[in-house]
Amino acid sequence: MALIDKNNFQTIFRKRLKIFVLIAFFILLWIIVVKIVGNFVVANADENWNSISLEKTDENRLKVVNYFDLKINDLINFGYSYANDKTVIDLIVRDESNELLNYLLSKEIPSSRSIEVMNRRLESLGFRGRDIPYEYYLLQQSLNGDTISVLKEMGFNTFLLAYLPIKDQGTNQIIGVVVAAELADINSRIKSKFFRDKGFTEEINKITSTSCEIYPANSITHKVFIDSNKLTNKTSIDIFGLNGSLLCVLLLEKINKFQYLQDISLLETRIISILYAIFSIILVYIVTKLLNIFPNSFFKISLLAVFLLLLRFTWLQIGFPTDTINSELFSPVYFASTFGWGVVRSLGELLITTLFVLFFAVYLSLTLIKKSRICLKVLLKMNAIKLVIVSLIITIAALFLIDLYGTVIQSIIFDSNINYLEKLRIIPSSQLFVIQSVVLIITFTLLVLISALIIFNINLCRKVFRKRGFKRNLIFIFFITYLSFNQFLEPLFSKTGIDYMQRLLIITLVFIFAFIYLRLDPVANNLKFLSLKNFSFLFLICIIVTPTILLQKIISQETSYVRLIGQKISENEDERINFILVDELSNLVNTPDAESFFIDLEKQDRLAFYLWAESKLSSENYLVSVMVLDTNFQSFSDFNFEENLLNKDSVINFLKQNLLSKGYQIGLKEVLFNPSESDTTAKSDYWEDEINTSGENAPFIFGNIAILKNDDENYFVGIAPMEKLKLRNTIFESKIGYLLLTVQYETKNFLEPTKFDIFKTQTRDNLLDKLISRPVITEYVNGQVVSSNDPDLAKIASVSLDRFREQVRYSNDKTGWRIENFDDEKYRIFYVLNESVDDNGQKVETIYTVSLKRDDVQLAMFYFLKFILFSVSLYVFSISILVISNLPKLRTIKFNFREKLFFSYLAVSVIPIIVLAIYTRTFILEKNEESLKNQMVSDLNFINQTVKLTEQTEPEFQNNDELFFTKLSGIFGNADKNFNLYIKSKLVATTNEELYKSDLLDSRLDEEAYYNIVHQRRELFIKTQDIGTLSYLVGYEPYYDASGKMAGIVSSQLVYKQNEINEELTKTLTFILGIYILTIIGLLILVSYFSTRMSLPILELKRATEKLSRGGNPSVISLEKNDEIGDLIKSFNKMTQELDRSRTELKKAEREAAWRDIARRVAHEIKNPLTPIKLSIQHLVDVYNKNGISNFESVLKKTEKLISNEIDKLSKIATEFSNFAKLPSKNYEVLNVNEVLSEVISLYSADENVKFEIDFSSLPLYIIADKQELNRVFQNLIKNSFQSFGGSNGVIKVRSFGSNNLATVIIKDNGCGMSEEILNNLFEPNFSTKTTGMGLGLTITKKALDDMKASITFDSKLGSGTTVELKFGLVKGNKESKQDIL
Repeated sequence: MALIDKNNFQTIFRKRLKIFVLIAFFILLWIIVVKIVGNFVVANADENWNSISLEKTDENRLKVVNYFDLKINDLINFGYSYANDKTVIDLIVRDESNELLNYLLSKEIPSSRSIEVMNRRLESLGFRGRDIPYEYYLLQQSLNGDTISVLKEMGFNTFLLAYLPIKDQGTNQIIGVVVAAELADINSRIKSKFFRDKGFTEEINKITSTSCEIYPANSITHKVFIDSNKLTNKTSIDIFGLNGSLLCVLLLEKINKFQYLQDISLLETRIISILYAIFSIILVYIVTKLLNIFPNSFFKISLLAVFLLLLRFTWLQIGFPTDTINSELFSPVYFASTFGWGVVRSLGELLITTLFVLFFAVYLSLTLIKKSRICLKVLLKMNAIKLVIVSLIITIAALFLIDLYGTVIQSIIFDSNINYLEKLRIIPSSQLFVIQSVVLIITFTLLVLISALIIFNINLCRKVFRKRGFKRNLIFIFFITYLSFNQFLEPLFSKTGIDYMQRLLIITLVFIFAFIYLRLDPVANNLKFLSLKNFSFLFLICIIVTPTILLQKIISQETSYVRLIGQKISENEDERINFILVDELSNLVNTPDAESFFIDLEKQDRLAFYLWAESKLSSENYLVSVMVLDTNFQSFSDFNFEENLLNKDSVINFLKQNLLSKGYQIGLKEVLFNPSESDTTAKSDYWEDEINTSGENAPFIFGNIAILKNDDENYFVGIAPMEKLKLRNTIFESKIGYLLLTVQYETKNFLEPTKFDIFKTQTRDNLLDKLISRPVITEYVNGQVVSSNDPDLAKIASVSLDRFREQVRYSNDKTGWRIENFDDEKYRIFYVLNESVDDNGQKVETIYTVSLKRDDVQLAMFYFLKFILFSVSLYVFSISILVISNLPKLRTIKFNFREKLFFSYLAVSVIPIIVLAIYTRTFILEKNEESLKNQMVSDLNFINQTVKLTEQTEPEFQNNDELFFTKLSGIFGNADKNFNLYIKSKLVATTNEELYKSDLLDSRLDEEAYYNIVHQRRELFIKTQDIGTLSYLVGYEPYYDASGKMAGIVSSQLVYKQNEINEELTKTLTFILGIYILTIIGLLILVSYFSTRMSLPILELKRATEKLSRGGNPSVISLEKNDEIGDLIKSFNKMTQELDRSRTELKKAEREAAWRDIARRVAHEIKNPLTPIKLSIQHLVDVYNKNGISNFESVLKKTEKLISNEIDKLSKIATEFSNFAKLPSKNYEVLNVNEVLSEVISLYSADENVKFEIDFSSLPLYIIADKQELNRVFQNLIKNSFQSFGGSNGVIKVRSFGSNNLATVIIKDNGCGMSEEILNNLFEPNFSTKTTGMGLGLTITKKALDDMKASITFDSKLGSGTTVELKFGLVKGNKESKQDIL
């Protein structure tokens, strides 16, 4: 067999493919052009860098100035929209604060902007947005008519402010001031999942393609102080405000030559990558088309595999799409693997590789099914034993493919850094969406391959074993075979694969699909293997299989994570904490910004938070407290997540008692102490400059840093001096304060406080986030609970310690898992045993436990339902895209009865379920919100009553607001209540100082709450507020003093409980919506089943009726139904039986009439030659009797010749009758029409009286026909053309071509032609226009063409010749492949 079919190559390489090849060529040309241009631009930039650098610097300077001008003008226009508002002016004149605030609330204001309106006395009448850091000096200037713009820092926020005078339009007098503000920058150092920096700096970095720093000018002196070290490699740009005064100085990173050239190269790479991606897509299309020129299927599949592999690695080499698409999906943060030399190094690369594998698997499966008969021809030559061996090899290969699938899924899970459950949200994050899509695609790929192998296996055995009973039960025999091998091969499967029951599930579901497919779509309909119905069925199997396997792998991953946690908590952390404290104290006290915060009165309160955010402690799983003390050891800035655990006063007192009171002095260079007051002085083996003084709570000294350990409260505290860095090592060096870092080291503190979720940086890789449930971590020492985040459970769980000890008694591994039940709840507990000896020589047994509450049924249901929601959404989206892309074709689609019935049932049953699901979701959300409000009301009432009770029972606080507020904060902090107290609109006390010190929340009362509580006198106001993307509920109530007068406003917020609320809400919605989705899927299956069942009789009637209309044999419909349709079927069957009987009788009558007519005609034809024979013999006898032998010989010869001629006529008549009557066996094969025509024409081309004009198709025209009959057809037609000439100068034109899946042959002559009457009777038996013959030639021709499912038409006029047109069904593809169809 030839490697390439040249004829098929010509068929494939048509106009459309040529266009694609041309497009691919031009894309390659563009890639070359881009490369040349890129090299030229780089060379030119390198040569003219100085001028380019100056040009770019000036360009960036202009961009920055224009950017600020635009921002200032926008803010001024925003402010004047209120300053010139007639309503605002009227309300200011009338001093209507209530109405003005209400008016401001009715306006749409962007979240980044704020507005505050003041009267002439500079009293705030109304405000919107965050608290504005305005200055009275500038307000006074604005009252004098000046319009002022400034850039002002307030804590970690930078604001662009505009001071605008408000003029009474009637008197032209200034009656007030509008202060408009826009949040320019947020410098909180926090980049959590809720909160990301956005502002001017980020936008300027984007438009200038470099980094910048903004330094606001002093609003009074209009000067900026910048450290000269910061000016290195920076371009300084002065930005001026409205009145020409300096607004700020912007330091822009100078354009770096190397970076500039690298950016050009990157742009070139991105353009080439995009062009190459388009080229690759076109190339895939071209290659898949050109593969058809290869008749060998194995060669085609191998070639495609090599091509896709080369293409994938080429994408990887050129950096597409990693370098083209700037997305987190292509970073190794969420997924990274070294497998395949980088083809799965990130989530994005994994998705692309998976799509490549899917494409190849689908092609392989379709080829395997389409070419199954070709393979069968080879396999059928083997004996039965060899065929059974081949079948078993395929079975084993399929099972190991399933096991390999499990290994791949586990590798994906373990190489990823993703929370697969995401209990806080129903809609998955982009990372989870991609990885779940990848797993779905891999599962679908597996199912397609396994289904194709099973179907191929069954088709193979159907051909080999021909016994009817065996063939009917073949699929069940194979099912049992697969189950048996699944059992026998269990020891050989990989431990990282999937377990026995999961393989059993996959095998069962795939065999159900194969059974349905083979029953509804047998081998004759291979091309429907991936029809929409089959795709949906396989996708449904994916939905069942994937979450089952994923959940098992996630639990397996959790097991390994818990082991890591157990090892981590059992390690001695003392040295590590010491190292962290020393390292961070050394770094933080040398931070220049810390000194500036220390000096700036407006920033002092936020210094501790700034230092925490800058330190590594912000990414550690420790409970940390940061305090800044003045030189008198008084705290003026602190940041603490749990004040009740790390109380600042307690820490300072401990430090004073164990450090300062013992004679230690913290100097700038070292910690000084009096040796006479300490027991010993020794050097540590761990730190070269460490000084350890023995004794209880003795400090560890590292230069000018001291570390103390508090064993009673389980924390380390480190202290270091802070100084003016510029005066260091001079005679003027001096301390400005002290920095204290406190770290609690209890085991339970491995669990982060809930508050960390808001402040947690994205870089932290927290193992706890990856656990399915929140663990209970406990430390037991000699059987007693020392530390636990759930003391009650820890006490109950202590009874399991003896069982664990027994479990590891004889084992070297002192860790283990146990399943325990406490209070009818199931727990998976991991134990770690450490044994040591204390200073007294006593054995100390420490057991650490990590307990996971586990409701396996609820967990499985939650994950399964959540995955169903995701999968169904993905399926609906995919089908929607498919429908939209085929929208023009849908207009021509006609729905049959079954489809109409299906959609009718769907509308009646499924749509109400969807509506009910939407209503239920809304109802649940409303009930949840109502429940939260009730809880909020309860908390507010508790807070209000506690405030009143404290005020009444502790009168010593009444005249000391600061002590009173501190007392309240302590009370509510211990009660786990969030408490805020506002006097007027200012925050005066809170239990959540960290939220305000970090500027995540505004210290001014929310304007809506202020309006509703103060002006509207409402007793309760609840609203939703935001921290970045985190939404939470806040409630407000008025607080009344003893006289009944409103003294302030108390509020409580659910910011720290919002995750728990969202988790519970997500779980509820998942269960409700998931059950609805399951119901809809079940209804769809039932609707599909019943619509098929109900429409089956109608469709059977339709098919039977169409068969009758085409002249086919009547068929009896064997469907037993006892309804109206059943009566219709019975009537139809009775009608077909009557038709069959009538047709049989009619055929018999027609046959008898035909034979009588033929016998009469044959008798007539036979009589014609018999008469001259008889007369000739009589004449011969008469001549002999009369003349004797004298003239007898010549008469005899004439008589002999005459008789011979007449006998030849009789023989010819007999032959024609025989040809018409006999039914020869047919030998149908794939033929090239042109070849048969050429053979026939060659028989007649020697005649000089006739000229042939031939116009054959350039491409072979393959049809299915009997070669002898086709040859006879063409001979009859050409012979008729010969006989129509009546002499010479005959021209016969023969033409062939293919179109619309038909092969057309036209034979045209210039003979005598025929009349219309003759044309109407051409195919009637015994009809002829010639004097010789029986008139059966065209009848036989017509019969042969009918058998070939071909058509013949004549077009002729007397004297104008005749045209014959024949049309045959055209067979696509190469000849060899079509032979397999027969």
